[in-house]
Parts: sequence; C-alpha cells; structure tokens
Amino acid sequence: MKAATCRCPERHHQSTLDLGNLPDCPTGRFIVDEYRSQPLGRISYTWWLRLLQGVLLFVVLGFLPGLVLALPAEIPNDLGAGSLYVHSAQGGYQEALRLQSDVHFDISGMVSRATLKQYFRNDSQQWMEGIYVFPLPDHAAVDRLRIHVGERIIEGVIKERKQARALYVQAKREGKRSALVEQERPNMFTTSVANIAPGETVVVEIAYQQTLEYRDGRFSLNFPMTITPRYIPGAPLQESSSQVMSGNGWARNSDQVPDASRITPPMVRASGQQRNMINISASLDAGFPLAEINSLYHDIRIDRQQQQYRLKLQRPVAMDRDFELVWTPAVGNAPNAAFFKQTLDGQDFGLIMIMPPQADQAQRAQQAVLPREVILVIDTSGSMAGQSIEQARQALLMALDTLTPADRFNVIEFNSTTRKLFTDAVFADSQSLMVARRFVSNLRSSGGTEMADALRAALGGDEAEGFVRQVIFITDGSVGNEKALFNLIEDRLGNSRLFTVGIGAAPNAYFMHRAAEFGRGSYTFVRTQDEIAGRMQTLFERLSSPLLGDLQIDWSGTLPTEVWPQRISDLYSGEPVLVAVKLNPDNDSLTLRGKTLNTSWQRQLKLDQYASRDGIAAIWARKKIAQLMDEQRRQGSSEQLRTQIVDLALHHRLVSKYTSLVAIDSQPVRAGNDALNSAAIPNNMPAGSQQAVPTSGFPVTATSARMHLLIAMLGLLLLIVLVFRNRYEA
Repeated sequence: MKAATCRCPERHHQSTLDLGNLPDCPTGRFIVDEYRSQPLGRISYTWWLRLLQGVLLFVVLGFLPGLVLALPAEIPNDLGAGSLYVHSAQGGYQEALRLQSDVHFDISGMVSRATLKQYFRNDSQQWMEGIYVFPLPDHAAVDRLRIHVGERIIEGVIKERKQARALYVQAKREGKRSALVEQERPNMFTTSVANIAPGETVVVEIAYQQTLEYRDGRFSLNFPMTITPRYIPGAPLQESSSQVMSGNGWARNSDQVPDASRITPPMVRASGQQRNMINISASLDAGFPLAEINSLYHDIRIDRQQQQYRLKLQRPVAMDRDFELVWTPAVGNAPNAAFFKQTLDGQDFGLIMIMPPQADQAQRAQQAVLPREVILVIDTSGSMAGQSIEQARQALLMALDTLTPADRFNVIEFNSTTRKLFTDAVFADSQSLMVARRFVSNLRSSGGTEMADALRAALGGDEAEGFVRQVIFITDGSVGNEKALFNLIEDRLGNSRLFTVGIGAAPNAYFMHRAAEFGRGSYTFVRTQDEIAGRMQTLFERLSSPLLGDLQIDWSGTLPTEVWPQRISDLYSGEPVLVAVKLNPDNDSLTLRGKTLNTSWQRQLKLDQYASRDGIAAIWARKKIAQLMDEQRRQGSSEQLRTQIVDLALHHRLVSKYTSLVAIDSQPVRAGNDALNSAAIPNNMPAGSQQAVPTSGFPVTATSARMHLLIAMLGLLLLIVLVFRNRYEA
C-alpha cells in the first residue's frame, strides 16, 4: 500500500490514508503530498519546494543588485586587462590613461622620415605611469625622442639599454617627468612615460627613418598600427625566478621566449568604441609624375601641387590594421636606378637601388618547363580565427589551381600539432587535387601556433630529383620565438625555396620578411578578402619566373668601406637590388652583374649624379645592425658582436636591442609622498579577428556580468513559476 499525507482544502484536515481509499471531500479534490521512505524519509515534497524557493530568493536578492551595478565595469570584452580604471563622469568606468596618436610621413625618393606623436592623457586624480607596446616597420631606424608638456620640450639621449632603464627608474622615483623607448623586436617597441599629473596630457614624440618598398612597378609605404597577439611556446619559467614577469604583458616568460611578458601587451576588442585613435598625414615628393596614388585600407584626401602631394585621413581611425600607401609612376617614368647620398662627419653614405632586367616571355616559358614540388603550409591556429582563416583557405585553393599533372605537392596544416595531408608529396592528378580541395575547405582555426614542427615537416625529407622545390607558408606570423625559427629555416632549407604569405589586418611583417630572406624566397601580404586574387597571382608569377642570381657589384676605385647587405640574395621578377654603402672618395661608378638561367647581364650606374637626402647614414647603420644581429644569432652570445652593435647604435643615436632613448626633465613635479600608479595601455585587436582576447597572466578583477546576470534572471523566472504553482495548489 502506498501511503500519503492528504488534506482537503475545504475541511482543513489532513491524515495519513490509503491512496486507494480516500475520504469524501466537498470539492472532490485532495492535495496529496506523497512521500517515500528512502531517501527523503518523512520530509514532505512541500518542504523541499519551499526550501528551493528560499535558496533561489536568497540568490536573486543577494546577487542581482550587485550584478546590475557591476555591468558597466565588465572587463574581459570591452576593457583592457592590466589597465587601471576610474569612475567616469558618464557613469561606469574608464581607463585612467587614454592614448591618441598622430603620425606624419615626409616622403622623398626612396626614403621616408616619420614623426610619431603618442598622447598619454591621464583622466584620473592620481599620478600615473603609462606603458605602451606598439609596432613599427621592421626596418625603422628610430633616432629621436622628445617629451612635450605644454610648451616645454625635453630632448632624449641615447644610452645603453640597462643604463637608460636605470636612469628612467631613478627619475620616476624622484618624481621627474621621464620617458623611455626600448626595442623588443625590430618591429616592436615599448614607450614608458612616468609622472603624468592628474588631468594632464603628455606627448611623447618619436622619429624614425625607413626605406620605401619598390616592387612590381609601384612604390609603397607601410605603417603597422596594432599587434596580433603572439603565441608563446615553451615551459613557463619557475615562480622562484626573478624573470617570470619582466614586463607588463599577459604571458609569463618561458624557456623559449625569455621576454614573453614584454611582447604580449594587453589587448582589447573595441566593440564599436573609439579607442586608440590616430591621425595620419603625409607629404610626398616622388621626383617624377605619378599615374596613381592611393591608400589601400583607409580613406584619404589628396591635394596636389605640381609633383608634390599632401594627403591625410578623412577622419581619425582606430588603430586596428596596417596603413599602406602606394603610388605608381606614370608611363615611361618607372625608375631603373636611383642613388641617394648623405655626407655626415666627413663620410659619404649612399643608398642605391637598381632594377635588373626583367625576364621576357621566352625565358618565362623555359622556366615553366621545370616541374615543381610544391609544399603548401597553412596556419590554422587560434590567432587565424575570423577573416584570416577564410583568406588563407582561399589563397590555398588558388595555389592548388596552379598545379599541373607534372607537379608534385602536399598540404600541411599546423596549430598545436602538425598534420600532413599525404605521407609524402604526390603528383597533382585530378583525384589527389579533389582530396586536397576537400581537406582545405574543411580547415578550421583553433589551438596554438607551434610553427617549428610545421617547418621541419615542410623542409625535411628527401628532395625529389629533377623538381624545383617550393614551400608556400601561409600564416599571420604571430609567434614570439622568431630567432629559433630563423635558425631552423637556415639549418633545414637545403635546396628548397620558402615563400611566405602574410595573412590578416596586422601580420608580423618582421617574421614574414626575414623568413623569406633566410628561405631564399619572397614574401606576399594579403590583408583583405579583395586582395587575394591579385596578390596570389603576383606570387604565382614569381614562382614561375627565372631567378636573377649570382648578383655582385663591381666598384670603380678602391672597394667601399662597407656595403650592406654584404651578399645580395637571388631576386625574383619585379624585385630591385637595394644596398646601403659607406663610400670612398674615388667610388664614382658601379656595375651590377648577374645571371638569368644561362644568360648573363649587367647594368652600370654613375655615382656622380645623386639626390641628397638626410637619414641615409641612419639607414646604413640600421642595415649593418641587422646583419650583426643575424651573425650573433648564428654564433650564440658574442660579446664582441654586442660591443660592435652598441658602438654603432650609440654613434648614430639608434634604438636597438642593446640601446634605448631616454628623456628626463630636470625638475621633480611629484612629491615623494604622492603615490605613482602604473597602467599598461592595451592595443586594439586586429580588425576582422575572432581570436579570443588574451587575458592570462592577469588576475580577473571583474565578473563576467552578462553571464551571471542571465543566470540570475533565469533563477528569478524559476522562482516566479514555483511561487505561482504553490499558490495555485494552496
């Protein structure tokens, strides 16, 4: 017999009855509170229902008000981890330090002088130190630092890195306004500015030289504005190490990337807000008539005065993608050679560009006869999420379409692991191409960027005799262990050629350029979906064109003191020779010699006609430093090379791995008993990226308010349902 406690709503009595023999009730209805002896004993269903109602009521009333109040302060999606926040006048929270930037390019011939101003605005009532990690072109020669506070200008000086940091730390402690610019990578720098007063704006001005790019008949200038978050391989250093966190980044230093915390700045997804805005302007004197001038990714206004142009952005923009300006000479004005010279301290420095003769159709046809072994490598890591993986898939499918039945190929994808489509390269017949297209179409992004194993797989193995081996490497280059990867490329390249394809709105150009250089190949960038067809077609033309090899320069008179690079790499169609040289007085001409297939050629350039340009010496020194750093990477730690780099950088006032610019005001502005807070200014996530915003390495100081609010609202809804049900049954 099943027993129950039964009560009649009209007679208000209850008793334990046989459920099969209930007494009469005027309403014809009994409320039956069934119980089971196990495991609830004699505690009624109503008791448990009321207990649940009480718990839900406690949760909702206890947490819902706090969640509602905390909602504007949500950090993970809208604010930058690692930053300091203050109450804003509009309610909610805002970052204590805000950043705005201006950059102006003065472009003349093959050289651009850039002036970058970073405005650090302190919206808090506290004294602040701002730290900002930012990208620059990987060949930028940074040689000036100034601090602007109102009408005051404080000039920076070049020092060895450790000394510069010690001076900055001391000035910060003493309450003096100070700024420090350090190089983390050739394309990544850190600005630190101390003792920004409440409500004050301090302007840090940085200036640098860079050479322009001239390829495929057009000039271009690139200015990176944000950083794709770097993947940090290796084991994190132990907590006992003093180097666990040497910077303000979201990653801990690792055994493979000992400066990881310095190259992983906090990131933020703008979410439609105007964050980290920039104004861009330029003056352009090309020296010849132009057929076209255009900004590829931003709207600009152009004013022309004869052969000089003034241009600027239509409006300030968020720093979430590269800025690229391109211009094309008018028909008949494309330069075959150019020579720019600067005399500094009695020494002549030169920058020389020579365009070798281009292959004709017969030579292209002869090259195309050679069968190829094409290894297609695609990055499917988490940093490629969003538009980048779509662009990469499309680029890879286009590469497959260029293969002929005489070619061999393979496809390799990598993220946290590496996977080959075929065990070894196969012939490009219809069946294998169908399998490859299906494989590529199903690729998705996830995991880390373990690039080393992918390079080993692509460059390893036996090379097929009679085939030209070409490795096409498609990635955003978001890695922190570049040095180890460059060593791996040089060690395992063999007779292969490595072609890099940089994908996304903010690829790591330093890695893409140098990997292609060490891989004796070429590089291509695809930053938008619309560019894929044109950029990949240009790459395929390079792959099918004969190399310009055995390049050497014969100088008149005595040999120049130093030419950088010392060895001129093989060139592909549309690429010029570009060298920086310290000249001797009797160097009045040069002859460039080379070979295309079995054809020899030469081109002579007179050095008595030149254009004077400032900054050529700095460009020469920057190229020499890059070569010395490569040699140090190959040799390991070398005190002799380090000394050469330091001496050269100090002489030319250049920021390098071992030298920094520091600017210090003479008078203190902050009293010793006033606290100084520090905040890392976040970078914008690259446009189109769906990669999760990295936050590891920082404590979570605000709840995920939207998620908790949703849970609380569901709990409230359940409570209402239970209450109404209980009232109905009562």
